[in-house]
Amino acid sequence: MSELQLRRHGRLIANFPKSDPMIIANLPLDAQVCVHESERLYERIQRLEHNWRGLSAPTVSAIQLLRERLSKETPAAR
Repeated sequence: MSELQLRRHGRLIANFPKSDPMIIANLPLDAQVCVHESERLYERIQRLEHNWRGLSAPTVSAIQLLRERLSKETPAAR
C-alpha cells in the first residue's frame, strides 16, 4: 500500500467512543483499569494519526499534480 493510498483510505483506528461510566463502575477494578488504559491508548493513537495526516499531507492536490503533468507533455506525445 502506498502512502497516498494509506492517507486516502487507511486509518490506524476508527472513531473510538468513550465507555459509559455507569457500566465501567460495575466492572471489577482490574477491568476498569484496563478500560481506562485502553481509552488512553486510543486517544494517543488518534493524536498521532491526526498529527501525521496534518503535518505530512501534500499541499498540492492530486488533480493539480495531474494537470501539471499533462501540461508538460509535448503535443507530439498526445
